[in-house]
Amino acid sequence: MKPVVSYSVIITAFREEKTIGRAIEAILPQIDFSKGELWVAAPDEATLKVAKNYPRVKIIKDEGKGKPAALNLAVSKAGGEVLVLTDGDVWLGKEALEKILAVFKNPKVGLATGQPKPVNKRDSLFGFWAYCLTAAAHQIRAKRSRAGDYFDGSGYLLALRRRYWSPVSPSCLTEDVFLSQEVWKKGGKLAYVPQAVVWVKFPANFSDWKKQKVRSVGGAAQKRKDLPSMRGFKNELKESLFLLTLPSLFREWLWLLLLFLARLYLWLLIFWKLKVRQLPQEKIWLRTESTKMVK
Repeated sequence: MKPVVSYSVIITAFREEKTIGRAIEAILPQIDFSKGELWVAAPDEATLKVAKNYPRVKIIKDEGKGKPAALNLAVSKAGGEVLVLTDGDVWLGKEALEKILAVFKNPKVGLATGQPKPVNKRDSLFGFWAYCLTAAAHQIRAKRSRAGDYFDGSGYLLALRRRYWSPVSPSCLTEDVFLSQEVWKKGGKLAYVPQAVVWVKFPANFSDWKKQKVRSVGGAAQKRKDLPSMRGFKNELKESLFLLTLPSLFREWLWLLLLFLARLYLWLLIFWKLKVRQLPQEKIWLRTESTKMVK
């Protein structure tokens, strides 16, 4: 199916030479190059060296000042009417690009997001946590999308019309929440496309889990008070009832209890780092090695 608009797919990456090839190879066959283009933005030579092996990929070497700066630079160079944003350590499922672009046939749609799914196995503690949290996010987005309400898009696979784009502040921890709020504020419709699957390697140890969640969940603490968000401590309490429907084994009930305790600890940590110490973005955005999936 031919896309109805021109589009630019932008992959942002940093020290992801082991995973960027998989990300590119998943996207390339899905691009109609009569209307689309693929950009890779990274500051390090190792990642860019792998990306240069693919002749149809356009390369941007950013200054290594963080993901917001890389996105701002890439968008300034990209030419598509729709911007499709994804990461160098995830990969798109079959026909994901086609499915997410299809919703832009509706001129009212300003932003669309796909469904992250974990590659982690459910039979381990952190695999079960990934399953629980992605299942909860799916339920919330699907419910709010059907009702025409606000929801946060996922930065693993996010698409928006260029006219709704706003430059991302260097201090922003969650560009997906920021862009979702900007589109909503400007009157654009949000679309959830669960058929557009993006595969994600979630953390496999507590240190990486904590690093990742502090920056992703912590973005809720940065949001403007006059704009909505589906992330936040109160919203997590509402999700708890749904999570109670997920365990099917005794060990999963124990793991779920540990997840509740870990999320409480996480919110206390976020309050300490963002509200009390007011740490800058570079002190919060820490690399998580166990999420870097080997090709």
